[in-house]
Amino acid sequence: MGEMKVAFEKTADYRVRSATGAWGGVTPNGDVLIDFYIERFGPPAQLTMVIDPLKVTEKDRIGEVIVRELQAGFLLRADIAHSIGSWLIAKAEEAGFSGVQNVS
Repeated sequence: MGEMKVAFEKTADYRVRSATGAWGGVTPNGDVLIDFYIERFGPPAQLTMVIDPLKVTEKDRIGEVIVRELQAGFLLRADIAHSIGSWLIAKAEEAGFSGVQNVS
């Protein structure tokens, strides 16, 4: 059995991004497409404000939606997607995650 040394380099556009979720699926070619997103409230279409001499308060909001802002997408071969999924599960367990959490 031999040895192999690996060096890591970063591309000029490398940066750490945040993700609160992922969206994607299997492409017609059998690859896996995953888009990472952050979830946030988008601005409402309209606000109604009440103005009195001492303060301004919000009375009503119309058209507020939750926005999933796509941060980055990756196209992966199925075997690579499976390998990364297994690696992520192992790292989450190392970080203290102990099971499926209920989302309400």
